[in-house]
Amino acid sequence: MKINPESGSVILPDGNVISARTTLDDWIACFPKSSPDHPQTGITFFGLSFTEQSEQYTLTAQFEQQRLVSLSIFFCPIGEDNSWAAWSEARELQRRKQFDRWLDKQLGDAPCAIKTSAAGKCRRFAWGNVGAYYHNKDGGTRIVISYR
Repeated sequence: MKINPESGSVILPDGNVISARTTLDDWIACFPKSSPDHPQTGITFFGLSFTEQSEQYTLTAQFEQQRLVSLSIFFCPIGEDNSWAAWSEARELQRRKQFDRWLDKQLGDAPCAIKTSAAGKCRRFAWGNVGAYYHNKDGGTRIVISYR
Protein backbone atom coordinates (compact mmCIF):
# COMPACT_ATOMS: atom_id res chain seq x y z
CA MET A 1 0.00 0.00 0.00
CA LYS A 2 1.26 3.47 -0.85
CA ILE A 3 0.22 7.09 -0.35
CA ASN A 4 0.78 9.58 -3.17
CA PRO A 5 2.13 12.73 -1.46
CA GLU A 6 0.97 15.00 -4.30
CA SER A 7 -2.70 14.00 -4.11
CA GLY A 8 -3.26 12.00 -0.91
CA SER A 9 -4.43 9.05 -3.01
CA VAL A 10 -3.97 5.62 -1.47
CA ILE A 11 -2.87 2.85 -3.84
CA LEU A 12 -3.91 -0.58 -2.61
CA PRO A 13 -1.94 -3.77 -3.35
CA ASP A 14 -4.63 -4.92 -5.82
CA GLY A 15 -4.19 -1.70 -7.85
CA ASN A 16 -7.37 0.01 -6.68
CA VAL A 17 -6.92 3.71 -5.86
CA ILE A 18 -8.80 5.60 -3.16
CA SER A 19 -8.64 9.38 -3.50
CA ALA A 20 -10.44 12.58 -2.56
CA ARG A 21 -12.47 12.07 -5.75
CA THR A 22 -13.70 8.62 -4.70
CA THR A 23 -17.47 8.86 -4.28
CA LEU A 24 -19.71 6.63 -2.21
CA ASP A 25 -20.95 5.02 -5.44
CA ASP A 26 -17.33 4.46 -6.57
CA TRP A 27 -16.54 2.74 -3.25
CA ILE A 28 -19.56 0.42 -3.49
CA ALA A 29 -18.64 -0.49 -7.09
CA CYS A 30 -14.98 -1.16 -6.19
CA PHE A 31 -15.58 -2.97 -2.90
CA PRO A 32 -19.04 -4.62 -3.15
CA LYS A 33 -18.40 -6.87 -0.12
CA SER A 34 -17.64 -3.89 2.14
CA SER A 35 -20.53 -3.45 4.60
CA PRO A 36 -21.84 0.05 5.37
CA ASP A 37 -22.43 1.49 8.83
CA HIS A 38 -24.81 4.47 9.07
CA PRO A 39 -24.33 6.11 12.50
CA GLN A 40 -26.42 9.12 11.46
CA THR A 41 -28.23 10.43 8.40
CA GLY A 42 -25.87 11.36 5.56
CA ILE A 43 -22.77 9.77 7.13
CA THR A 44 -21.61 6.32 6.06
CA PHE A 45 -18.58 4.31 7.15
CA PHE A 46 -17.13 1.35 5.27
CA GLY A 47 -14.45 -1.03 6.47
CA LEU A 48 -11.96 -2.92 4.33
CA SER A 49 -9.31 -5.44 5.42
CA PHE A 50 -6.48 -7.06 3.50
CA THR A 51 -3.00 -8.47 3.95
CA GLU A 52 0.18 -7.38 2.22
CA GLN A 53 3.44 -9.21 2.81
CA SER A 54 3.50 -9.88 6.58
CA GLU A 55 1.07 -7.10 7.58
CA GLN A 56 -2.69 -7.06 8.19
CA TYR A 57 -4.37 -3.78 7.15
CA THR A 58 -7.74 -2.31 8.09
CA LEU A 59 -9.08 0.78 6.32
CA THR A 60 -12.18 2.72 7.34
CA ALA A 61 -13.66 5.21 4.90
CA GLN A 62 -16.01 7.97 6.09
CA PHE A 63 -18.41 9.50 3.59
CA GLU A 64 -20.70 12.48 4.01
CA GLN A 65 -23.35 11.95 1.36
CA GLN A 66 -21.24 11.04 -1.72
CA ARG A 67 -18.00 12.76 -0.61
CA LEU A 68 -15.07 10.88 0.95
CA VAL A 69 -14.20 12.87 4.07
CA SER A 70 -11.51 10.70 5.62
CA LEU A 71 -9.70 7.42 5.47
CA SER A 72 -8.36 5.73 8.62
CA ILE A 73 -5.60 3.15 8.32
CA PHE A 74 -4.41 0.61 10.87
CA PHE A 75 -1.84 -2.11 10.29
CA CYS A 76 0.08 -4.63 12.34
CA PRO A 77 1.96 -7.89 11.84
CA ILE A 78 -0.26 -10.83 10.92
CA GLY A 79 -1.16 -12.72 14.10
CA GLU A 80 -0.44 -9.84 16.51
CA ASP A 81 -2.66 -9.98 19.59
CA ASN A 82 -4.80 -6.83 19.51
CA SER A 83 -7.17 -7.87 22.28
CA TRP A 84 -7.87 -5.63 25.26
CA ALA A 85 -5.92 -8.12 27.39
CA ALA A 86 -2.78 -7.31 25.36
CA TRP A 87 -3.43 -3.54 25.21
CA SER A 88 -1.13 -0.97 26.82
CA GLU A 89 -0.74 2.75 26.32
CA ALA A 90 3.02 2.28 25.90
CA ARG A 91 2.40 -0.12 23.01
CA GLU A 92 -0.01 2.32 21.34
CA LEU A 93 2.48 5.18 21.66
CA GLN A 94 5.15 2.94 20.14
CA ARG A 95 2.72 2.09 17.33
CA ARG A 96 2.18 5.83 16.71
CA LYS A 97 5.95 6.24 16.26
CA GLN A 98 5.95 3.29 13.84
CA PHE A 99 3.07 4.84 11.86
CA ASP A 100 4.89 8.20 11.79
CA ARG A 101 7.99 6.52 10.35
CA TRP A 102 5.82 4.79 7.75
CA LEU A 103 4.25 8.14 6.81
CA ASP A 104 7.69 9.77 6.58
CA LYS A 105 8.74 7.03 4.16
CA GLN A 106 5.51 7.34 2.13
CA LEU A 107 5.44 11.13 1.94
CA GLY A 108 9.18 11.74 1.61
CA ASP A 109 10.13 15.39 1.45
CA ALA A 110 6.83 16.57 -0.04
CA PRO A 111 6.25 20.16 1.09
CA CYS A 112 3.73 20.42 3.91
CA ALA A 113 3.06 22.35 7.10
CA ILE A 114 3.47 20.33 10.30
CA LYS A 115 1.46 20.84 13.47
CA THR A 116 2.22 18.73 16.53
CA SER A 117 -0.24 18.03 19.34
CA ALA A 118 -0.56 15.54 22.18
CA ALA A 119 -2.46 13.22 19.80
CA GLY A 120 0.27 13.22 17.13
CA LYS A 121 1.93 15.03 14.23
CA CYS A 122 -0.38 16.45 11.54
CA ARG A 123 1.03 17.02 8.06
CA ARG A 124 -1.01 19.63 6.14
CA PHE A 125 -1.10 19.54 2.35
CA ALA A 126 -3.15 21.39 -0.28
CA TRP A 127 -5.31 18.26 -0.70
CA GLY A 128 -5.87 17.67 3.05
CA ASN A 129 -4.17 16.45 6.21
CA VAL A 130 -2.54 13.20 7.27
CA GLY A 131 -1.10 12.02 10.55
CA ALA A 132 -0.62 9.15 12.96
CA TYR A 133 -2.71 9.67 16.08
CA TYR A 134 -3.16 8.00 19.45
CA HIS A 135 -6.69 8.53 20.77
CA ASN A 136 -6.61 8.19 24.54
CA LYS A 137 -10.43 8.02 24.80
CA ASP A 138 -10.77 4.84 22.71
CA GLY A 139 -7.21 3.58 23.29
CA GLY A 140 -6.47 3.16 19.60
CA THR A 141 -3.80 4.39 17.24
CA ARG A 142 -4.38 4.96 13.54
CA ILE A 143 -3.30 6.92 10.52
CA VAL A 144 -5.97 9.39 9.41
CA ILE A 145 -6.12 11.02 6.00
CA SER A 146 -8.63 13.90 5.90
CA TYR A 147 -9.54 15.26 2.49
CA ARG A 148 -10.53 18.86 1.74
